[in-house]
Formats: sequence, structure tokens, C-alpha cells
Amino acid sequence: EEEEEEAEEEEEEEEDAGEEQGDYDTMNGDAYGGPSAQAAQPGLLGDEVDLIGGPPFTLLPTCSLDPNTFQAKWKQMTQAQSLQHPVRAPSNPKLVDQQLRPVGMISMASGAVGGSLKFYFYAQQANVATPTWFLLELIIQIEGNVANITVKTDNGSPEALQQFVELLKSQLVF
Repeated sequence: EEEEEEAEEEEEEEEDAGEEQGDYDTMNGDAYGGPSAQAAQPGLLGDEVDLIGGPPFTLLPTCSLDPNTFQAKWKQMTQAQSLQHPVRAPSNPKLVDQQLRPVGMISMASGAVGGSLKFYFYAQQANVATPTWFLLELIIQIEGNVANITVKTDNGSPEALQQFVELLKSQLVF
């Protein structure tokens, strides 16, 4: 009988300890680690870890692609997404490179063509098993304050493509 009482006491202590640590409340999802918790939290080594599906979307800070390879990839890849995005034309075309380079989008070529600024960028996704390239054509209409964006990718998932586009749009502030 004493053993049964001790076992019951241990079970109660374990339940109490679980409540103190913030067990997940399946009824409303608001306890620690539930769906309403922050999606990315620091990992053991200080890097962010996405609790929902792996590391957050990032691009390699440096990668290299020569012009011939860029051109070959551009022709080989199918268009993944094309869109227009409102943007105020930069006072200096170099500002575009200065905005995109820190997030891992590297300039291949740029220049003024008629009433627009035309840019080509490339980037490589970080934290993926298979190297994933993103190629970007960005045409900013100076008078219309709009950017025509074409993105191509070789191995990018639809989610990664969308995250790339959102990252790009967040940087188009001049």
C-alpha cells in the first residue's frame, strides 16, 4: 500500500513540474511553445531556429556566379514569378545594390535603358541540402515609380520563392 501511495505522489509531482514548465494547452494554443508562440527563437548556439519547420529563410552572404554561367542559368531556368511592385526610383542606381547586397543578393549587371533602370542579381539560399539559386531581373520605371520583377530559381520550393520575393520587396526602399 505504501508503494502505491509513493507512486501516486511521484505522478502528482511530475504533473506539477510539467505545469510549472509551461506544458502546451491544446485547448487554446496559448501556452509556451504553442501555435501563438514566436515562430523563431534562439537556438543553442545563438542562431535562430524556426520552431515550425527548420531554420529561417536566409541567403548566403557571399556566393559567386560568373557572367557566362549566369546567362546560361537564366536561359535554362523557367520563370518562377513575375510581378510589379510600387517603388520610388532611387536617386542613385548604386543605392539598389547597397540595399540588396547586405541580404545576399549580388549584382551581376546594371544600367539605364531609356526611362528605366535595369538590374540583374543572383543569390543562393543558405541552410538547404541542395544548392538553390535565385536569379532576378529588376526593372525600375523612373517615371512610373514601379518595379517589374522577374525571379527564376532552379531548386527553390514555392515557400522559399515566396520568402525570397518578400525579402526583396522589403529591401526596395530608397
